[in-house]
Amino acid sequence: MRAPNREWAGIWAGPERNTVIARLASRVIAWPLAGVETGRSRGTWDCIQQFRDRGKAVIIREFWTWPKPA
Repeated sequence: MRAPNREWAGIWAGPERNTVIARLASRVIAWPLAGVETGRSRGTWDCIQQFRDRGKAVIIREFWTWPKPA
């Protein structure tokens, strides 16, 4: 098991992590909480954009449109 990387802390942890994920992974399946226009799920949308910028496969599951339990 790897030791945690203590440098991934603070406000830039998400974008740095997304960059590493986008560099190493071949595709992403993402479940943002809302559409990009809402400003919610900024980290998820950043990850999606980083994959798109690299020309990698992106699958977006629209969590906000799923049927709600009765």
